[in-house]
Amino acid sequence: MRVRSLLCATAILVAGVVTLAPVATNAATAVHVATTSRAIWPLAPARTGYPSAVAAARSFAVSRLGMDPTLTVSSRVGASSGVVTVRPSARGIATNIHVVRPSAAAGWWVLSSTTPWIDVTSPRALASVASPLRLVGTGEAFEGVLNVRLYVDGRRAALVTTTAMAGGSQLAPFSTTLRFPAPGARWGTLIVSQESAKDGSTVCATSRRLLFG
Repeated sequence: MRVRSLLCATAILVAGVVTLAPVATNAATAVHVATTSRAIWPLAPARTGYPSAVAAARSFAVSRLGMDPTLTVSSRVGASSGVVTVRPSARGIATNIHVVRPSAAAGWWVLSSTTPWIDVTSPRALASVASPLRLVGTGEAFEGVLNVRLYVDGRRAALVTTTAMAGGSQLAPFSTTLRFPAPGARWGTLIVSQESAKDGSTVCATSRRLLFG
């Protein structure tokens, strides 16, 4: 009997949220769709990722986070997942970029980034959010100013930008409220960053995937 691959609408459970996506009826494709739907880089509607974990992380750091292209990079990466650490200089603050490769053909994708200088406690990754969105955490930055950006999938310009006041010489609580128009897409990315006083480039950043509900 000849077996054909059929397309169907498959329910995928991601952090408690069920989404419908047209996928082929095989496990490998289901894993690919479930993983890349959680990715924040490359931008949708990309079908494949980057050839290496470092390439994915560097592109994300420069093109999305706004870091200087001369950043330094180190990595701890296995066959399918890992962490690429980027710094604005050899002794600069670390941003850990979490990457994953669903399959060899799928390439490398970025899931999130974290830094010890910015801890976002709410909203959590993959949370369902709407306007107004309350942002809470702890952080430290030059003069205490953290920069906040909310992106919608497929768009290079931010949906909304604002700032939050954290600690200037040590970690301190911060909070702010983001108000934004209808995003027009299901998924987005929240980025909270510290900027360089010298040139305005991003020094470090925490970023995560959000679902617009």
